[in-house]
Amino acid sequence: DISSHLLYCNQYGITGELLEKYDVICASRVNKKYNKDDNFVECLVSLPDYPIFAYSYNRTDSNCFCIINNIKDNKRFYKIYTPGRMERFKSNLRGQWVDGFKQLRHKSNVLIITKSRKDVMCLDLLGFEAISFNSESTTIDKEFIDILRSIYIYIYILYDNDNAGYKGATKIFNEHGLKMIFIPVDTKDVSDTIKKYGIEKTKNIIQSLLI
Repeated sequence: DISSHLLYCNQYGITGELLEKYDVICASRVNKKYNKDDNFVECLVSLPDYPIFAYSYNRTDSNCFCIINNIKDNKRFYKIYTPGRMERFKSNLRGQWVDGFKQLRHKSNVLIITKSRKDVMCLDLLGFEAISFNSESTTIDKEFIDILRSIYIYIYILYDNDNAGYKGATKIFNEHGLKMIFIPVDTKDVSDTIKKYGIEKTKNIIQSLLI
């Protein structure tokens, strides 16, 4: 039953179609181990008020560290998102990953770099092309920024409206000169703004920041 997952997503306008587009699995159960030689030592179970989402990533090695919904998948890494719990993210990702890159439509001259796959999906819902990295503290290679600049005329950093977000955005500004923008209302990020103010007002707020 994924009704609790969809109920959570509906607060942010995220549909089942968006979850599928961005390779997000509504997980009822996750078994995890910490290296290939361990037994599975941790089990997470989705609850009505605490759904579990598995963000999947293609992988090239064959060691399985997660079993999602009792299915062993040797071809993917996972970032496990457990909203509402004390430790919201668990991951077996290695190296640098870019959320949303393969879903870019290349139909706009504007790209927004945000802080999570959830906000990438919300920005897609609003009609904006967006990507995110592992975290707001991630160091971005100049070569990758050059690739983005060859595709997009305007690239913005939209991180959380808090100290960590400001620090991460400032780091990218200093290293690459990308413009920083922040939600100018009493919410932390795009998804929370949709939840509080709705899709159309949030779209207008974001559009007003793109000068």
